[in-house]
Amino acid sequence: MKEKTIPELIENRTKKYGGKILFQRKDGWSWKQVTWLDFENEVKSIASFLIGTGFSCGDSAVILSPNKLESLLTDIAIHLIGGISISFSPKENPELINCALKDTCFKFVFAEDKDTLTSFCKLIDGKRPENIVLFSDSNSQNLGEAISYKTLIRLGMIKKKQIGDNLTCISKSVSPEHIATVLLNSTPEGKLIKVQLTHENLINTLIAVSERLNFMCEEDQSFSYLPSTKVFEKLINYLAIFFGIRISMAESRNSFFEDILEIKPTIVFETKTGIEQILTKTPGEPSKKELKNLLGGRIKYIVTDSLPDTQITNLLIKSDLTVKDVPELKSIFD
Repeated sequence: MKEKTIPELIENRTKKYGGKILFQRKDGWSWKQVTWLDFENEVKSIASFLIGTGFSCGDSAVILSPNKLESLLTDIAIHLIGGISISFSPKENPELINCALKDTCFKFVFAEDKDTLTSFCKLIDGKRPENIVLFSDSNSQNLGEAISYKTLIRLGMIKKKQIGDNLTCISKSVSPEHIATVLLNSTPEGKLIKVQLTHENLINTLIAVSERLNFMCEEDQSFSYLPSTKVFEKLINYLAIFFGIRISMAESRNSFFEDILEIKPTIVFETKTGIEQILTKTPGEPSKKELKNLLGGRIKYIVTDSLPDTQITNLLIKSDLTVKDVPELKSIFD
């Protein structure tokens, strides 16, 4: 049966894949493997914590973070209980954030760190949000009114046991017509484009993109470094979940080149700009072997927001790489 909401998608994929690995996350010098069941448990812990604070269907939460596993899990947890997520990169244009949040009432803020939170509070006239979670808790002894993501998970696990089947009932009550997320873009002239996507919109977009990228399968391993929260960067890992493929993310462009050699992906999700940055690492025109080795050795596909120029595209094709863009994501703003 076709899923109509994000909660249905997560439930169906978790039932299908169970103990299979979904994420690989860097943990010191090694990679921690996260199964679908681990993923579901963490998402439900976040959702349970939100419910315990009074967050409910139709409420909004702001996520101020680059694309990383914690922000993706939080995004999905918000959808799981019918909430609305609004995501920004910490380096986002302040004017865009101001315009986007004008007349928006949000109950929660998830921020990358204290500096990101401080900058955000200045944007909203110094008002401190009532509920704050920090993904980075390097100064966990001095978070003020905020709590760390690790604390949220611990408290959420306790709450999940307390509310029992109530979380399942709430997830099942989320309808295709409920708004899931607010996406933002700006024109070259600086005009803000703000689009509200329902669960139905999201699922239909994933289906459309999956038909274009029908070479992808559950045996693939994806890898990316996508610090922005634009539509491609935000939704491409939803597509990986839709396909059931493994997901790994680099934490910086520098670590990208080290991590990719360990992950050895078959698919790289990358922006047009990112592809150009990667190729600057090879002086002159790299050979087929040099380019494939730079990208881990097993690379077969590059999925991007927009095709690079003809010279770069031809270079990738000569290296036996399939390069595909996803115009279905851009068309969201049409």
